[in-house]
Amino acid sequence: MVSPPDIDSFVYATDVQEKYESRTKKNNVNFRQQSSLSELSRQRIRDDIEIPEQLVAGNFKMVAIKRYTPYSQLVESKISEQFAHLDKNPLCTYFTELQDRIASDQGTYVYTDPVANDLNREFTSMQFEGKVGKIAALQLGNPAPGCNNVIDGMLKYQYQNKGVSLIGFKEGTKGIVENSIINITEESYAPYRNLGGTDYLGLADSRI
Repeated sequence: MVSPPDIDSFVYATDVQEKYESRTKKNNVNFRQQSSLSELSRQRIRDDIEIPEQLVAGNFKMVAIKRYTPYSQLVESKISEQFAHLDKNPLCTYFTELQDRIASDQGTYVYTDPVANDLNREFTSMQFEGKVGKIAALQLGNPAPGCNNVIDGMLKYQYQNKGVSLIGFKEGTKGIVENSIINITEESYAPYRNLGGTDYLGLADSRI
């Protein structure tokens, strides 16, 4: 018979880990070490997840779908409080998505919203030539499990397009204000691959 977990031990271990992370983050956001990972996690970071063929070949398009509408007054008030300048630029309030250029039907989306139509005309006129010299990553909002994996996609893009440099703003908008930037590299990112989270670049409780 298996004994029930010792809650006090879990709480103590969590407190120790949080103190370690807080202390280490003051000097370097990238504090995770491969030597501290479990065997399962070490196996996961060795897995190579391929980028979808449509993205590799460039057979995709960006489409503005609809304008963001808060589903309650509480959400609307929170958005207005945390993102006070968002409504001043209507282009920042539209949902966009990547679609397979070959499979999608150009006539599927008919919009009555003139701003969405203008956005899609602008997207259509954009020519993607793969000549980006520098890409910056900035994490905003609440923690999300896929943030670290976005960095993996950026590194794969860099591998396919030599000469592209990658940088990241540390701890969200705090990195912009304090000009706190790191170079994103395979070496520093390796312990984070396929493990999810937001701790590679970090987040800050800041508002725009």
